Amino acid sequence: NNKILTKCQISANRNRGFLLTLVVAAILFFAGLGHFPLFEPDEGRNAEVAREIIELEDWITPHYNGLTYLDKPMLFFWMVATSFKALGTSAMAARLPSALMALATVILTWLWARRIKVGRVKAALILASTPFMIAFSRIVIFDMTLAFLVSLSLFGFWGFERSRFQKVRYSLLFFGSMGLATITKGPVGFLLPLLTIFTYLGFLGRWKDLRRLHWGPGLIVFIAMALPWFLAVS
Repeated sequence: NNKILTKCQISANRNRGFLLTLVVAAILFFAGLGHFPLFEPDEGRNAEVAREIIELEDWITPHYNGLTYLDKPMLFFWMVATSFKALGTSAMAARLPSALMALATVILTWLWARRIKVGRVKAALILASTPFMIAFSRIVIFDMTLAFLVSLSLFGFWGFERSRFQKVRYSLLFFGSMGLATITKGPVGFLLPLLTIFTYLGFLGRWKDLRRLHWGPGLIVFIAMALPWFLAVS
């Protein structure tokens, strides 16, 4: 009975910690999200590109003031346009995808910290309370979506390494998340994760482990995520 009570207490504490993390992050990221008008130049431009997706009914080629706009890939614009479709055109709707991606990154951090048995609440709250995290979660900009996808990619590599390179699904998560990050903000979407693992394995003198990443299936998944839009817009 004491063991059962102890397990229940641990589970309750864990749930309270997760709920506390969600509440704090939600306040930091969502409170007053539409209170201020969009700031120029980035917010106004990015929101306008998303608005013209709906106006022109063109979900392939981004436009800005009616002209083709190929400065950035399409994923983030799709997210903002979807938010406009669901909630109407407003500053809050434009900023919502960034806030959701920030919350997703905090949740991923909490889950990751739980896996490696460190202070999950501390890790998540430290991340949520950093100035850049708060700032980028509340503006119409690509960086929070990129941050989540890069983090998810590195989580995939960590899971694959932890399984002693046996669980292929983690390797595919690594490559697939890089593909989505690439159609969010271009080459930085795959350069950041790759530079991170190259540095990590190089520092440990484990270059041979790079061969174990299932590059063949991984590149197929990466291409499946990233290439179709580039081909379509071309």
